[in-house]
Amino acid sequence: MIDSSLPPHRSLLVIARQSRGMWNRPAVERRMLDAGRLLTRRSRIVVAGVIALLTAWLPISADRSAAEVPADAKPPAVLEAADPQFHELIPPDAKVEVLADGFEWSEGPVWWRPGECLLFSDVPRNTVFQWREGSGIDVFLKPSGYTGAKMRGGESGSNGLAVDAQGRLVLCQHGDRRVAVWSEGCFRTLADRYQGKPLNSPNDLVIRSNGDIYFTDPPYGMTPEAAQAEDALGFCGVYRISKDGRLTLLTDRMTRPNGIGFSPDEKTLYVAQSDPANPIWMSFPVRDDGTLGEGSIFFDAAVWKDSKLPGLPDGLKVDAMGNVFATGPGGVNVFRSDGRFLGRIRVSVPTANCAFGDDGSVLYITADMYLLRVRTKTKGLGF
Repeated sequence: MIDSSLPPHRSLLVIARQSRGMWNRPAVERRMLDAGRLLTRRSRIVVAGVIALLTAWLPISADRSAAEVPADAKPPAVLEAADPQFHELIPPDAKVEVLADGFEWSEGPVWWRPGECLLFSDVPRNTVFQWREGSGIDVFLKPSGYTGAKMRGGESGSNGLAVDAQGRLVLCQHGDRRVAVWSEGCFRTLADRYQGKPLNSPNDLVIRSNGDIYFTDPPYGMTPEAAQAEDALGFCGVYRISKDGRLTLLTDRMTRPNGIGFSPDEKTLYVAQSDPANPIWMSFPVRDDGTLGEGSIFFDAAVWKDSKLPGLPDGLKVDAMGNVFATGPGGVNVFRSDGRFLGRIRVSVPTANCAFGDDGSVLYITADMYLLRVRTKTKGLGF
């Protein structure tokens, strides 16, 4: 929001300092240009000069590769062990590397074996980026989550990503409000309505070994108009898309379901809840028919949230031994399968998601403007 009581140069300076990605030159430029549209014609002359001056000192860091990150740059993350078992998974001397920065909100990482690279979403930019060792960042897919012709604000891009058994990219698309697969140069809808009503904004997903897709559907990508529409669902669900295309509601009792993942034997489904009033991770027994039994709290993060650690329960991944790597308050929190907290990769900014890649032992982390990685002594599921 622009403070109209301030002179043009003061308003723009406030934006530059308060912009979410302070060192994200395109984001700051865009917000300053939006401010300029609200000013008088005479003031726009001042605006043009101020933008030129301000952007001259904004570092060009958006989408730069690891090779362009200064070697002496202080990493935004450190290791914190709460239990000796933590260092059985992550060595005490492991380095958290900054691979790239300058994103608006990095999310949904997945290792894409066909291209031997990491794919991840930048939700506000409506883009899937790829990162490859030696070549850095490139655009992989744009648009990624909203394909409409009408301008749309908010969190419109893709969020969670997965790769199916055929090597195809499956996306949770905020703007198009669906789960879709990218194949042969186009999107194909897998699910976009429940009982005739549009989904909220699919957020994250996991694919079971039999091909069924489980996904969460909070409201984060909805426009205010969509949220107030007569055909709005009015609840947040966890769903399954069966191999035959049938959509099943598994639970509607979570207020903000988010990250999702299976235990190695696929008998337990973990679901994060990113509700500030009830920040928890849930575990659900998976019945033989793929539906869910009564869930229980896997871990309650209220104390962490109250202590002002940045972030809320968000994306998660499980390793081959059943340990849960869950982004949330403080960074990437690591739990045993029984819910015992082992430690965390402490990140200085809200952390959205993580994924194992390369040979399965490298953990990639999307955290606000950053793409990070750390080498572990474990391996993710599926490697």
